Amino acid sequence: MPCMDDSPFRKAGLAEYAQASVDLARGDAVAAVTASYRRHEQVVAQAISDSGEALACKAGCTWCCHYKVDVRADEALALAEFVRTRLDVPTRTRVIEAARRNAATIRTLTPLEHLHAAIACCFLVDNGCSVYPARPLACRNYHSTDVSACIDQFERRADVEVPVPTVPELDARGAGHREGRQSAVLHAGLDVRAYDLTTAFLEAIENASVPKRLRQKKRALIDAIVID
Repeated sequence: MPCMDDSPFRKAGLAEYAQASVDLARGDAVAAVTASYRRHEQVVAQAISDSGEALACKAGCTWCCHYKVDVRADEALALAEFVRTRLDVPTRTRVIEAARRNAATIRTLTPLEHLHAAIACCFLVDNGCSVYPARPLACRNYHSTDVSACIDQFERRADVEVPVPTVPELDARGAGHREGRQSAVLHAGLDVRAYDLTTAFLEAIENASVPKRLRQKKRALIDAIVID
């Protein structure tokens, strides 16, 4: 972890870096990221408790499920494993078909166009996240204390200045956790590139060589869009 001032961001980052490094040394990247997710849930719960604030986020609220999202290779593999093993066949088929449609559209867009396109996430099924337990850290860290602000941001998405109120303590600890995990992945020599969620998931579920490439410390996803 890079040197930072003594802050909630730093404390969360250092704690996650230490634990993620131990997990990664065992050689199973998907198990390691899944363990990181469990620790993140504890970070979120504690941050909300300490802040005394309440989140507006709840099941069925999907305004934030139409945005450009980045994942790391191990997160994409965790999503692929969840879809293969935890979703029933009709839902799995629906998700993969939606991912293929979305990917075809995304590949025609510039990064800025993609940011403003409001494409419904391929995992959004019947107004809910079908992969919620395996959702990536980008989704886990996104939150709001006012749903009306989320609606306003969605409707005015071309305006990057539209604010959404959040819990500062959660922002700091959540971002620190993610930075700590990514630093551990980097220092383990594994692929830490930021990939587009949809194209990364598709490659992870359709290309059996991705786990091997990650273990070999190569670029794990060859066809997925890399986010600068």
